[in-house]
Amino acid sequence: MVTDELIEEFKEVMHITHDDNKIKGILERAIAYIQSRCGEFELNDSNVTEHLAKDLVFNRARYDYYESTDLFEDNYLSDITHLALLLAGDDYEKA
Repeated sequence: MVTDELIEEFKEVMHITHDDNKIKGILERAIAYIQSRCGEFELNDSNVTEHLAKDLVFNRARYDYYESTDLFEDNYLSDITHLALLLAGDDYEKA
């Protein structure tokens, strides 16, 4: 799920100009973390829910990059809950 394009987008958002081998792992962990709390999603920005998911993934990855993951959930709990409700509503509509 972590593509070169996603890595480059994250590097652009973070203003990282050098190659950093740990970014792929950071993004993989961020996706796993958000999906474990909110449910499955895509990161192609085709709708509002996917845009919100990518934003949360990038923010979680930012906290991981700066070794501050212990602060993430407290600071983003309302966003995590909001995304989980949106994804649950999407699942309900598909059923």
